[in-house]
Amino acid sequence: SGTIPFRRIVDQYYGAYFLWSPFYAKVNTFNKIIYLDWVLGVGYAYMSETNNRNELGGSGVGTFENESESHHSISWDVGLKFYLSSSFDIRLDLTALHYQTPSVINLDSEEKNWFSHYDVSLSLGYKF
Repeated sequence: SGTIPFRRIVDQYYGAYFLWSPFYAKVNTFNKIIYLDWVLGVGYAYMSETNNRNELGGSGVGTFENESESHHSISWDVGLKFYLSSSFDIRLDLTALHYQTPSVINLDSEEKNWFSHYDVSLSLGYKF
């Protein structure tokens, strides 16, 4: 006697991107110049995720195993790369994955719906 939420958890993804840095800037703050690049990317990713689709199709009684699925996705990336020195940089990225998977609303249907997954990441880089 209650509702069961649908959970889709992305376990991992990997892929390849074409990256382009069309703009760069110099910001002067308190007599210190900060260099930065704006990075754009588009690519392909392969992802694996876990969901509770089996739990939604059941009677609600008993234990249900989570289902693991893999998908091919179209992805894009937008980032800012801040140069701390000639060797170190900090990069802030927004990565999006767009993929198709079977419908959650009608479990007996072969219809596929588009879903999206977004990640924000902060990384530290070192250049040799």
